[in-house]
Amino acid sequence: MFNYHSSNRREITKTALKLTAILFILLTPLIFSSLAQATTTDPDSTPSATNIHINRNVIANGDEVIYGEINIPYGTPPDDNVDQTFVLRIMDSTKTTEYGYSLLYSYFTKGYNRNVFAFYFTQAHAPTWNTSLTLRISESPGYFSTPINTDIDIPASDYTTLSTVTDNQIEFAKKLIPIIDDIGSKNNVALLTVSGSYNVLNGIGELYMRGAVPGIELMAPNLFLVQNLDLNYTDTPWTTTQFDSYESRFAGTWVGDDMDATSTQVGMPGTMIMGFIITLPLCLGSVIFTSWKFKHTDPGLMVCALFLLMTVQMGWLPKAVFATVYQACGIYVAYLWFYARS
Repeated sequence: MFNYHSSNRREITKTALKLTAILFILLTPLIFSSLAQATTTDPDSTPSATNIHINRNVIANGDEVIYGEINIPYGTPPDDNVDQTFVLRIMDSTKTTEYGYSLLYSYFTKGYNRNVFAFYFTQAHAPTWNTSLTLRISESPGYFSTPINTDIDIPASDYTTLSTVTDNQIEFAKKLIPIIDDIGSKNNVALLTVSGSYNVLNGIGELYMRGAVPGIELMAPNLFLVQNLDLNYTDTPWTTTQFDSYESRFAGTWVGDDMDATSTQVGMPGTMIMGFIITLPLCLGSVIFTSWKFKHTDPGLMVCALFLLMTVQMGWLPKAVFATVYQACGIYVAYLWFYARS
C-alpha cells in the first residue's frame, strides 16, 4: 500500500536541503569577505588633526566650513581606501550630538597619512557659533575587529573673527595654503604654483582639492588662477567732484589769494589764467624743443599729455579745457590709425 505522507515528507526534506545549499553558496562570499575586512590593522600610531579652523559666510550668510589637516599614519597603507575604513564626524563637546560626517578623499597613498578634511554646513544645519566641538576619527566596524575612536577637541578659539563673505573666503584660502603645501611635500609633488605674488593651485593641486573639498572653487576662489566672477551691471554715476577739488586746491592759501586777485583784475577765471601762464608755455616749449631737436613733434605731444595731467591736478587748467584737449587728441589718434596710414 502506498504511503502518501512518507513520500511527501521526503520531498519536503529534499527541497529544504536544496534551499540550504543555495543559501550557503550565496552567503559564503559575504561571510569570508566580512571576515577578511575585519582584519585591517590599526594605524602605526594614533591619528591626529592639526591646523583646524572654522570660517563662516563663505558661500551664503550663516554657513560654516570646518577644515584642517589630518594624519592617519600607515607605513604600508591597507588594501582598502581610507573612505571605506575611516569615517570623520563633527560632534558637540559632550560627544552626544552629531552634526555631520565626512569621508576622506583617496588620492595620495589611498587617502592615508597626510590629507585635508572639510565639513560644510548650511545655516540650517550648522553648529552653534563659537561653541566647542569634537572631531571624531572612527574606524569602520566592517574593517576593524575592535574599532577605535579618536576624539580631537575643537575649541572656540578656532573660530574666525571675520564676518564678511570676501574676508572669510580670503582667510579660508590663506589657511589652506600651508596645509596643501605640507601634503604636497610629504608626497613629493608640488600642488601650488606662484602667479604674480599669489600662491594658486596647479593642475595636480586643483584636481586633488576639488575632490577633497567639494565646492572649494566657490568657497576659496583665490586659490584658483582662473576665477568665475559675476558681472557688475550697476550704473556708475560719473561726476566732476574730483576735478572740482583740484580747482579749489589752493583755496585759502596765498597762492589761491593771488589767483583770485589776478582773476578779478583780468576778468578771467583763475584756472584759465594759470593755464596761459604755466600750462601753455610748458606744452608749446616741449613741442618746439622736440621739433628742433628730433625733427618731429610726436615726442613733444607725448610730453604735453603729461603736462596737462599734472597741471590740471594742480588746479592750473580748467576741467572743460582739459576735457576738450583730450577729446581732440582722441580724434587725432583715430585719424592717424584709420585715415593717415591707409
